[in-house]
Amino acid sequence: MNFKNNAIITTNILKFCINSGEGGLDAQDFTKILKEMYLKWFKKQNINFEIFEKKQNNSFFGVEIHVKKFSQELLNKLQNENGKHKLIRISLFNKKQTRETSFCYVNSIISNNTSEIDENKFNSEIRIDRMRAGGAGGQHVNKTESAIRVTHLPTGIQASCQDGRNQHENKKSALDNLKRKLLLFFEEKSNSQNINQTLIRTYVFNPTQYIKNEITNKKTNKLSNVLNGELELIN
Repeated sequence: MNFKNNAIITTNILKFCINSGEGGLDAQDFTKILKEMYLKWFKKQNINFEIFEKKQNNSFFGVEIHVKKFSQELLNKLQNENGKHKLIRISLFNKKQTRETSFCYVNSIISNNTSEIDENKFNSEIRIDRMRAGGAGGQHVNKTESAIRVTHLPTGIQASCQDGRNQHENKKSALDNLKRKLLLFFEEKSNSQNINQTLIRTYVFNPTQYIKNEITNKKTNKLSNVLNGELELIN
C-alpha cells in the first residue's frame, strides 16, 4: 500500500547503528571497539550526536548514534560504512586463547521522528462511524449508537471505543487511541532496517596488525591510527 503520512509531523534523524553479529562475546567487544572508533571520528568532524546502547542478555550488544543535523556528504560517507565488518584476533574470552573470527554489522538510516500529529490534516484523513454499543444486558445496557470506530483512511488503521459513559467520551478515547497507533506505525516503518551483508572491512589484530578495505582492496598496517578515528587512512 502506498500512502503519505500527511497527518504526521516528522523530523529526520540520521541513525548510525552498530550491532554485534556472529562471534559471541568477541563480537560484542568488537562492537564496542567500532563504537569508540566512530565516536572519535565524529568528534574529529565536530559532529554533534547522541548515543544509545542496547544489550540483550549476554548474546547481543548494539549502539545507535543519532545525528539531528547532517549533510548529504556526511550521509554518503556513513553509508559507505554499511555492511559487515570482520575482526580476527586471539580471543579475549577463550581460555585456550585461540584465534577467532567475529562480526559486526553497521547500518546508516534516515529515521523520521514521529512525535506530533497535525490535527487539521488528521481530521481530514479520518472517517468516524457510530455504532450500537454492546452490553451485558439488564437495565444498564447501552441501546443508543454511542460506540465509535475511527478509521485513518490512508493507512486503514482503526480504533474503536464503547466503554465510555456517552458518545463524546467514546469518540475522544477512540481518537486518542488512533493517534497513538499512527505514531507507533510510522515510527516502526521509519526504523525498519535492511542489513547489508557485504563485507566492508577486515580488522586483523593477531599475529600481524592491519586493516583491509574489502571493497577497494586498500590495506594499511596503521591499525591503531584507524581505531583512533583516522578513517581516511583506509577509505
